[in-house]
Amino acid sequence: LVAVGALQLFAGDGGGAAASAEKALSVRPGHLAAATLQVEAELAAGALERAEALQAAFARRTGNGAEARRLAGDIAMRRGQPGVALAAYRAGFERAPSSALALRAFAAAFKAGQGAEGVSLIEAWLSRQPDDLAARAALAEGSLRLDRLPAAKAAYELLLAREPGNANAANNLAQVLLRQNDERALPMAERAVSLAPDNPDALDTLGWLRARSGALDVGVKTLREARQRAPESRDIRYHLAWALHRSGQRDAARSELAAALGGRGPFDSEAEARHLRRELGV
Repeated sequence: LVAVGALQLFAGDGGGAAASAEKALSVRPGHLAAATLQVEAELAAGALERAEALQAAFARRTGNGAEARRLAGDIAMRRGQPGVALAAYRAGFERAPSSALALRAFAAAFKAGQGAEGVSLIEAWLSRQPDDLAARAALAEGSLRLDRLPAAKAAYELLLAREPGNANAANNLAQVLLRQNDERALPMAERAVSLAPDNPDALDTLGWLRARSGALDVGVKTLREARQRAPESRDIRYHLAWALHRSGQRDAARSELAAALGGRGPFDSEAEARHLRRELGV
């Protein structure tokens, strides 16, 4: 029943998973895996108060150990309380370090504006398990987000050595190399696109590098393809606007820039886009 419930949970059937957990507990009351599943199922079904009550009972029964703290953190994340979740995950990690807790703490830390702490926890886990590639990828991402470029470069290079077909790592390494003004950025971006030719992020990185290197025609073509695949990306549209402006297509550049500045969602290049708007006189 626990195995069936886990499959139901994976398929998004929180109600079915909760029913399986209850049946399992009726057969074997206090079964820890079934009790864990029960909390996770109620959480997946959106029954947060029920999940909290079950988690509290689970914590009392198990001495509020690492698994109880992990469940508390998951509930806090669903409630939009990443700082509370981080404290729970950190406490669980201190009791019983694991990849799951380190990765959860990492995600919560960045949502709470405490990315450096998330990276520190990942580093602590990797000191124990250096071959955990998921944690290594998190370390690379976190280092890049914190602008720790040498650490990000080392982590992405290690990932690519272990997983040569990892297109995301290749693309992100190209971005690191771009920030470091390293001439290897362009061939690394080409490698990323060869691994994932339909990936808009990889196409964006390649097109941006081509345009910045002076190959405006091919850069614009690549950036148009990226925009076609991800028209909601404000950064891609800014990159395309910049390349169009540099190639003399000012009206098209204004159109793309207006879409970038008027869109919603993340926009890392907003300051640069506003500068371009002044250049274009709009």
